[in-house]
Amino acid sequence: MPVHIQHYLHQGEINGVADRYKCRTRKFWYVVPHVRVADAFLSYMSGDMPRLVTNTGGLVAPNTIHLLRFLKGYSPDSYAAAWRNSLTKLSCEMEGHALGGGLFKIEPSEAERILVVGPSASHAQMLLNHSGRDLVNSRSRNPDLFDRHLLRKGMGLTEAECISLREAATRMEQWRKHQ
Repeated sequence: MPVHIQHYLHQGEINGVADRYKCRTRKFWYVVPHVRVADAFLSYMSGDMPRLVTNTGGLVAPNTIHLLRFLKGYSPDSYAAAWRNSLTKLSCEMEGHALGGGLFKIEPSEAERILVVGPSASHAQMLLNHSGRDLVNSRSRNPDLFDRHLLRKGMGLTEAECISLREAATRMEQWRKHQ
């Protein structure tokens, strides 16, 4: 173990951290159990729509964010690309719930029910190439891009149906923020 880590752990012992309940019940007091590296993260609370972000850094996270693990053969990047469409936005608004001041919260059982379009590899790659990872993982400035490729081309919805989904999601978001 590196010297600086040994020093850090020694300080924890001196300060009594090792003797506190959560630490003293572990085999090694400094090892947190059940830590998993997720494929992606889903925000727990947000002002807008929950964010689905891929975990390209192999990071761990606290329980204030949902950790997503994908089955073999499913690409986190593809689902992050597919996240920003009107159907998913409306589904988020319907499944999650509002807290004071328009804050949006989504519990694990609510997140399980969100409808996400399973993108084809070509549609997902096109969205990643066209919009860039930063735009896919943050707020979309062009929701029609995602609707056109995922809902219209991918699912066969009409432009009018996509507009209806987008308007319904916007109305629900506005209601939540101004109630």
